[in-house]
Amino acid sequence: MSTNGRLGLSVSLLLVIATLLAACTSSSEPTARGEQKQAADQATTQSKEPAMPQLTSKTYADGTITIKYPQLAGMESDARQQAINKLLQDQALAILQAYDVVQDKPTIDVSYTIAWQSPQLLSIEYTGYGNVEGAAHPSNLFYTTNVDLDDAALVRLKEAYEINEAFVQHLKSGAFEVLSPALLTKAEVVEQLAQYTNEEWIEQLKRADSLESIGTEQQSDIYSFFMKEKLGLSLPVAHAAGDHVELALPYTDLSQWKKRDFQ
Repeated sequence: MSTNGRLGLSVSLLLVIATLLAACTSSSEPTARGEQKQAADQATTQSKEPAMPQLTSKTYADGTITIKYPQLAGMESDARQQAINKLLQDQALAILQAYDVVQDKPTIDVSYTIAWQSPQLLSIEYTGYGNVEGAAHPSNLFYTTNVDLDDAALVRLKEAYEINEAFVQHLKSGAFEVLSPALLTKAEVVEQLAQYTNEEWIEQLKRADSLESIGTEQQSDIYSFFMKEKLGLSLPVAHAAGDHVELALPYTDLSQWKKRDFQ
């Protein structure tokens, strides 16, 4: 084979190798918890899906209180965007109601992460701590907000899933993953779930995601959030165990109780 022929073959092989390497490096890595993913990344690869609004961060600051929460920008409907942003603000700051009876101003520090964002749904996790002077210890805070972006409305657990005895039995069976960080093992969570009757769990789960009821008899410390392939549940536990524990239940195991789908 001539020198020119060998050179042409070498160039062709290099082009093929370069193409294969480019294809291999284009895939994305899993995000935090293996499930959380801002679907803004998907918009670049799934051009046929409806465009999603942009997210910006806003901070409520008042002395020893700092709460960060998201706001939307770039929606086609300005009225709907304003309604959703007001809802997001009200939900993020609802935790302040828990400290209304405190004489001294508390210390609160809360930030957020996006559990899931799609053209129709925005699911937000809030984490942080709250402390009051003279208290034995600060409280570890966790709460969530799920918003239907089409209707500018909250999505609570009972609106997404049928909460009945079979659902509770499924939860009690341990058909979940304990999300990190966690101070409890799966076996310990199952043991705690067994301490209450199915009827008590049904009542509590139906009241989940009720931030507006903080400080009332209707308050529930159970919160739900949505991930790419799993439903998240946050349950209250003792302070020594972290004040809250988060569980992940695969959607594929919950299809019989599903009441609605989200894009």
